[in-house]
Amino acid sequence: MAQVEEVKNKTSWGKLENNQKVGNWQYYDEPGKLSLMVNHSTGKIIFFEKDTSKYLIKKEGDWVLSHVVNPPHYLGSKMDFFSFIGENLTYPPVPLANNKTGQAAVSFEIDEQGAVSNFEIIKSEEGWFARELLGLLKAAPPIWIPAAIETGPVPSKIIFLLGFGINNSYTPRRRDKKEYPELYEEKPYIYKMVVTAKKPQ
Repeated sequence: MAQVEEVKNKTSWGKLENNQKVGNWQYYDEPGKLSLMVNHSTGKIIFFEKDTSKYLIKKEGDWVLSHVVNPPHYLGSKMDFFSFIGENLTYPPVPLANNKTGQAAVSFEIDEQGAVSNFEIIKSEEGWFARELLGLLKAAPPIWIPAAIETGPVPSKIIFLLGFGINNSYTPRRRDKKEYPELYEEKPYIYKMVVTAKKPQ
């Protein structure tokens, strides 16, 4: 006999049958704002929040900024994706012991089927930070909805920028904005997050 359970929280609303998602699920990237609805029984997208932004997609072998019909999106709430990173991250012990803060940025590609690959470190103030972020992104559930244009799904690219702080004292350095301005622009394909380690005073 199937066991059906309703799940409703800040990030999602739907039903589980024998611990598997079934029927329509609603996902919220922000509290109270529907971003995505997927029928997990059929695999079809029912609703996508309207998005007129430009995303990094591959056209004729080149990466270009372009409008899309559907943006690349984690299959669920972005808040769940960020929660996975935050809950599984370990502040590297060597930088922590030496009161080192900083950033790392890693890019990854999402192909036409939603598979994730081609992770690349594009910024790292400390090698420890880049390795930690890279490992987390590779370990994250590889469940993505591919970007799509009028002719169908296309490869896309996401950049994840992670700031590492200690005792709630993290501020991006001024030189970072000068050397890496694209990471500080409000771009939808750049995911940004800051994690803070608590260190005894």
